[in-house]
Amino acid sequence: MNYRRREGKVAIIILGVMIIGLVVYIGSFLLDVGGDFKQVSEQQDNVREFDPSLKKLLEAEGLLMSDAKGTEHGNTTKAKRIALQYSVALGNLRKEFFTEGRELHLSLTNGVFITYCTLGEDKCAILVHVPQLADYTDEAKELLHDIAWAAAVNTLEKNDPDALNNLAVGIRGALKYDVVLLGDKDGIVERFGHIDGRKTLKDFF
Repeated sequence: MNYRRREGKVAIIILGVMIIGLVVYIGSFLLDVGGDFKQVSEQQDNVREFDPSLKKLLEAEGLLMSDAKGTEHGNTTKAKRIALQYSVALGNLRKEFFTEGRELHLSLTNGVFITYCTLGEDKCAILVHVPQLADYTDEAKELLHDIAWAAAVNTLEKNDPDALNNLAVGIRGALKYDVVLLGDKDGIVERFGHIDGRKTLKDFF
């Protein structure tokens, strides 16, 4: 009697071995990826722990995400007063210089210019969340930048003129900075995007 291998069963066995091997590989890959994510997360936590300025900036940005803890924030009582005056001024200027867009959609900030001000020795940074910033045209954004800067200068002139020696204004939408303006009492010196802007703002905290 001649014996011949059964092709169907052999194919099934080979396929089963391949599947098992694939499962083992994927499991190993996921463990490696999970370890990498954990390592990155731990590195970020370490950066925040050993960089107090970055930690303070992140905390300030967190306050701009919602009005649950108020609409004006700052590192001192004077800074909070400046934040309040700035928020009100910018809200009034929006009504004066801009036409209304579509009706306000769901927003955690309820259409308010939530503001954070940090004051240091002869320096100041103002961070502001602009409601519906994504709805502004490019032309409107450029006007907004100039108005936001002028409002910051005007507010500091009334409260802390020395802080105008080194001023930064960070204008944010829901997730990131549209622009970070850096200058002094004579005007805007530099404009930064989100990434370089955050690096610039960190020096004020």
